[in-house]
Amino acid sequence: DSSIAQLVKQCEAAAAKNDCVAVRSIAAKIARQDPQTYKNRVLKNAGVTRCLAPPAPMEAAPIDE
Repeated sequence: DSSIAQLVKQCEAAAAKNDCVAVRSIAAKIARQDPQTYKNRVLKNAGVTRCLAPPAPMEAAPIDE
């Protein structure tokens, strides 16, 4: 479907700009409309998966007493 292909391109472009908010929004649309493409294209893109990964927990700063 060409609209899915367009969404994948937008998602990859957003990932390249490190626009993770857009990546998550677009990826969610792709997942709803075409789960197969989501699995085969979106989840195989390193930039996209970096945005989809949960943020790493912050290291606790040592407390000076």
